[in-house]
Amino acid sequence: MAAKDVAVCVGFLFLCLSLAAPAQEESPERTASETVLAEIEPSSFVPDSLRISPDGRRLAYVARERQGAAVLVGRRKGKTYDGIAAESLLFSPDSEHITYVAREGRKSIVVVDEKEGKKYDEIVKPGALYGPDCSTVLYVAREGDKWLVVVGEKEGKKFERIIEPGPVFSPDGGRVAYKAQERDKQFVVVDEKEGKKYSDIGTPPIFSWDSGRVAYTAREGNKWLVVVDGEEGKKYDDIRGGSLTFTWDSRHVVYIARDDAKWLVVVDATEGKKYEDFLKGTWIIFDSPDSFHYLARERDKVYLVEEVIE
Repeated sequence: MAAKDVAVCVGFLFLCLSLAAPAQEESPERTASETVLAEIEPSSFVPDSLRISPDGRRLAYVARERQGAAVLVGRRKGKTYDGIAAESLLFSPDSEHITYVAREGRKSIVVVDEKEGKKYDEIVKPGALYGPDCSTVLYVAREGDKWLVVVGEKEGKKFERIIEPGPVFSPDGGRVAYKAQERDKQFVVVDEKEGKKYSDIGTPPIFSWDSGRVAYTAREGNKWLVVVDGEEGKKYDDIRGGSLTFTWDSRHVVYIARDDAKWLVVVDATEGKKYEDFLKGTWIIFDSPDSFHYLARERDKVYLVEEVIE
């Protein structure tokens, strides 16, 4: 091959390689802006009171004042109170509202977006909780020697005791249920209607996914039972705490019970096979609205039990 031809081939090769090589990526252009959300004075800042809204765009905290304390939401300061419960400061899930518990003299007040509620002798920690609509709050308060549940601005009936963990909203936010006590009897209050009184209420009331039904466990003497929509189920020696649940379609209630020395899964009023035990730390796991599985033990064998609700 002639020297001229070699030079042409080599030049063509370099041209092909240069065309095939990927182009160097250009650095992306960026623009940024800054907004001062707050100017925190360390000497007045109350430790552990800083709260960031769920959307990450707002912050709030409690600051000491000469005559008490105030909440600052960003750079906006609220009313000064004799005291503010730092643990009560809470943004709503949609980041639009903020609530806290303040003290004036010997009275406590729930404040929502700087709007004060009624003054009470005490408000149970941690304070108010938001409902699914992100605007309605509920909390437990004491007036004299009686306790009551407050939903928004509406007061419930007064009882000797409101039992922990306190009231719960239904998934749609339209209903409220909680455990209460009068003398030595406990009962569940649903939509301010008292249920039957028992020796003890175990599992706090739970709502079905469609909010239409409610269930809880109760003890009568030395026996336990499940109450669904006011109807009592069969009595057992024990019902495993935390096992009570509704199916996804809200049609059935499912739980783990002990009958003498054996454990079984109950679906509505239908009992499953009895086993020596269910593995600790395992629960009923739903695979669909009408099927579930769990792990059970019988002697030296562990079984994966899969069930379908017909």
